[in-house]
Amino acid sequence: MTVATRWRPMVEGDLTAVIAVADAVHPAYPEDAAVFAERLHLFPKGGAVLADGEQIVGYRVAHPWNLAGPPHVDALIGALPACPMTLLLHDLALRPHARGSGHAREVVEATLALAARESLPRITLIAVAGTIPFWSRLGFCKGGMERPAPEHDGYGACAMPMVREVAAKL
Repeated sequence: MTVATRWRPMVEGDLTAVIAVADAVHPAYPEDAAVFAERLHLFPKGGAVLADGEQIVGYRVAHPWNLAGPPHVDALIGALPACPMTLLLHDLALRPHARGSGHAREVVEATLALAARESLPRITLIAVAGTIPFWSRLGFCKGGMERPAPEHDGYGACAMPMVREVAAKL
């Protein structure tokens, strides 16, 4: 990767590249382009891409949500909740060559700052495919929200809701 590798806001023109990263990194959790477009439209501040020069090598999608559980995989949500209780980290994906350089930690810290600016007290996510240790290293703990029946939500039987509280402002 080049020295210019950095996180920047996601824009609509990034969606084709974001979907390519998603398809490569999360083949077991395919999502339609409309899901990414809707999330970006509903909460533009929640989209970020990791750009290595002109190439997109990672992304983050997050949006305000409630604690009743995440949307199902590959599901449109229509609107954000009127009284959100969390910033849902819908997805974070990095191509293999972009891992291990602190990019995930950097975007998680930026996501914590975003949650604080939005007055949301926590970030929640669903850890899939054995990623619980990864998320634990980034300060997430098990719990934080309900989860629909695993056979219906598309995340898999071993997926786990996780939470990280946003530090109170001093």
